[in-house]
Amino acid sequence: MTDAYFCLAMLVLIAMAAGLALIKSGTTPADGVLAVQLSGTAGVATLLILTAATGVKSLLDVAVVYALLAAGLMIVFVKVRSRQDPK
Repeated sequence: MTDAYFCLAMLVLIAMAAGLALIKSGTTPADGVLAVQLSGTAGVATLLILTAATGVKSLLDVAVVYALLAAGLMIVFVKVRSRQDPK
């Protein structure tokens, strides 16, 4: 069963690599931030899959911290963009 988990983790990492390619080709800053958010979500998913595959519980803690940092990034981005846009 762990082989299936590792294969699934590799598929998620491949999807994350495709999302990271969008960062370079993003036309607006919002596109880049959304691509980073996508890669953050894929990173959390990979860590959760690896937690189930290996049984290492500390990976779960890392996944939670990573998810909180990604959410904080989006909040900061929206606040900065709302200050820059004229009303």
